[in-house]
Amino acid sequence: MVLPQCEVNIQRCYCDQGFTAETFAQNNDETMHSAIESIRIQIMGDNSIPPSKKSREIITRLNEMNIFDLKDSAQIAAQGLNISINTIYRYLRELRHHEALH
Repeated sequence: MVLPQCEVNIQRCYCDQGFTAETFAQNNDETMHSAIESIRIQIMGDNSIPPSKKSREIITRLNEMNIFDLKDSAQIAAQGLNISINTIYRYLRELRHHEALH
């Protein structure tokens, strides 16, 4: 089966339990946007996390996924989360400081 060229390729797999779809990112920007949006939705829907801590938790989870190792990731995350890039850098410094102590 030949898939049309599009922003995201969807590969269809047939297995014993039926049809599954897998999505593969075309580039780093797409990977970052997808990860940011996925984590943002998870955190915003989690009522156990206070609203004042949600951005920090999103940054923590993205950092655990090594998203911030990718070029321009802090800028993309800042835009996607509607927070300043300085806030992201501050959260990352705090995370790295905390990791260095443990």
